[in-house]
Amino acid sequence: GPWYKCNMTDIMAAIGLKQLDRYKAMLNRRNEIIKKYDKTCDELGIGHLVHHTDMMDSCNHLYLTRISGISEEQRNALIVKFAEAGVATNVHFKPLPMMTAYGKDCSNYPNAYDYYHNLITLPLHTHLSDEDVEYVCESLKIVIRG
Repeated sequence: GPWYKCNMTDIMAAIGLKQLDRYKAMLNRRNEIIKKYDKTCDELGIGHLVHHTDMMDSCNHLYLTRISGISEEQRNALIVKFAEAGVATNVHFKPLPMMTAYGKDCSNYPNAYDYYHNLITLPLHTHLSDEDVEYVCESLKIVIRG
């Protein structure tokens, strides 16, 4: 429930410290993938998270897209089409009021719902090959264009 206190264990801290040795290479690989996704989304007119500007940098953790003009149901149907094509997509940011512990009513938080209802997260991890990324991009074109 919302009352849980979650502290990092020593084992998780040790894994995290060891991951720092690979951080720059992982960050660079994620950035390569982001550039390819950005190009495809821009071609399709799909909104996406901006990861880097002159004023900030990102750890390139997630690739969030927003499909304009669709409902939550249409978004879910797109996620199913991606799954049928073998591409694992998701919705990473569900508004807190929609969580079971908070009653699932988002009517008092229209901005949070507006952000959520057309959001799709594309796969973004360092084990994606160039061919995998190309496949995701091609699948995105096919699914969005219908």
